[in-house]
Amino acid sequence: MMNGGDWASRYDITDIRQCLEKALENLPYAREIEASGSRIGIVHAEPPRDWTSIERAETSDKHDLVWGRSRIKRQDQTRVLGIDAVVVGHSIVEQPTRLGNVLYIDTGAFHTQTLTLIEADEVIAWLE
Repeated sequence: MMNGGDWASRYDITDIRQCLEKALENLPYAREIEASGSRIGIVHAEPPRDWTSIERAETSDKHDLVWGRSRIKRQDQTRVLGIDAVVVGHSIVEQPTRLGNVLYIDTGAFHTQTLTLIEADEVIAWLE
């Protein structure tokens, strides 16, 4: 609700929950694209230590993909294995921030009016 979900109070919560559960069955927790011969992962919040574990992610791991912040809180520079780069949001940063091979790009557009978009080739350049 504190992130703009107050619209839901105008509808039947059971209907909303069913609709969201049905939609989530078809939405991935992570995406992977290729750019300039490199593989770039995309998750909402926090990548796993090893990108190849995404397909077999347990419930707690999925929670971190959507809500995790421990990596950025620790300023963890450890590279995510099995992928060239990962782009994430969720944790608001003043400017795009790199930790290892993870690029944080959420500049808080809902609050700061600063929306950060980055092309895949730029992600690769950031890591060189």
